[in-house]
Amino acid sequence: MGVLPVVVSIGVLLAGAGVALLHTRARGKARTHAARSLGLTAAGEDFVGTHHGRAILLAEDGLVDVRLTGALASAGVGIIADGADPDTRTGDPHFDDEHRILGPTDHVAGLLDAAARAAVDAFGGRLQLSDGQLHWRSSGTSTELVERINALVDLAERLEERATIPGADRLAELAGTDKDRAVRLRSARWLLDWAPDSDAARRFMKEASASEDPASRLLVAQLEGHDAVTDAIAVLIDGWAEPKVRAAAAALIQESGHFDAELETLLQNLLASATGELLRAILGIYAAQQSCPPVWLAHSRSLCVNVADRCVWIGVMRFSPYDGAVTSLVKSLRDPHEDVIVAAAESLGEMGNPSVLEELIRVAEGSGRRRVQRAARIAADRIRDVNDAARGGLQLVDGGASDGEGGLALSRHPRSGRVFGREETE
Repeated sequence: MGVLPVVVSIGVLLAGAGVALLHTRARGKARTHAARSLGLTAAGEDFVGTHHGRAILLAEDGLVDVRLTGALASAGVGIIADGADPDTRTGDPHFDDEHRILGPTDHVAGLLDAAARAAVDAFGGRLQLSDGQLHWRSSGTSTELVERINALVDLAERLEERATIPGADRLAELAGTDKDRAVRLRSARWLLDWAPDSDAARRFMKEASASEDPASRLLVAQLEGHDAVTDAIAVLIDGWAEPKVRAAAAALIQESGHFDAELETLLQNLLASATGELLRAILGIYAAQQSCPPVWLAHSRSLCVNVADRCVWIGVMRFSPYDGAVTSLVKSLRDPHEDVIVAAAESLGEMGNPSVLEELIRVAEGSGRRRVQRAARIAADRIRDVNDAARGGLQLVDGGASDGEGGLALSRHPRSGRVFGREETE
């Protein structure tokens, strides 16, 4: 009986070794075919040569090196797969979460425009720039390998072209034209901090101040530190402004803490049709105030077809003191979309209304989806905590009353102070 497991183990090991050997052979063939397509020649186990006038190494282990020229070849500039350095971040949150830029400011400031960032992102975190070379490790077919090496060559040319432009001019360009508002703002601030007296900085401020583009005016207001809220409200009112620009204006208002009756009327008018980024930004203003749009508006919009928008609405309804909001959220626990159920459970947990415990327990015990079960359990636990006697309220005791007796559960809405309650009977 003891021989069989040994035989099986040996068979598994041999099969694994065979698969590894086949993979190694396939990768070797891919490298050979790619090298021929690119005009590279063998150098021992590696392939070397030039492609479009650029030195390339295709190593035996799959490493690809593409050499840079000009200032980037010796300036100590680097891009590594790591979180951003606060001093050299681009402002693009997705890019900065994945990459760190290294090097002297005059070489790296504004180096990566939208095209360069997208090109680096396309390598999925496996691309690095160091020692004057772009490094990438391949693992695919010969066709993919050739495409990726061509993309590396294109990126090298893009970076070298950008490097010939003075750093202040690169920052001014990004501050005025980059498609990402966060990059424009970061570039403008970097420019004014690093080279405030440069011709590029003066030119940028002059052009942005006189621009008819609401995004540029809003950016200048932020940079100059004057009452940017007035400019932001004007952008929200401007029906010609792009949704992203209006969303940026709403985010600025949220940061300022400004909120009055006139602004609320404007927000309610916008909420009647806002979607996506603008919707989330407007609701962010309400959330910062721990407030909620009128329950009739929140209820009607919570039924919208777009799941992402519905989740945003559900998230802010936790601040509503009205029973209608609780009823709407409980209905959302039966939604077919997992994200909607989770959002509803989280909001109900924050509201602390004990009357919804039964529904949350039903979801926690009856759903076959772990994420939903977990969200419902956490919400139910949170409600019990809110209603704990030690917090000054009467506790809802699950099954604690004797047969035939009723138990009263009371709690206060954590923000509105409104008291909720229901009688429990067997």
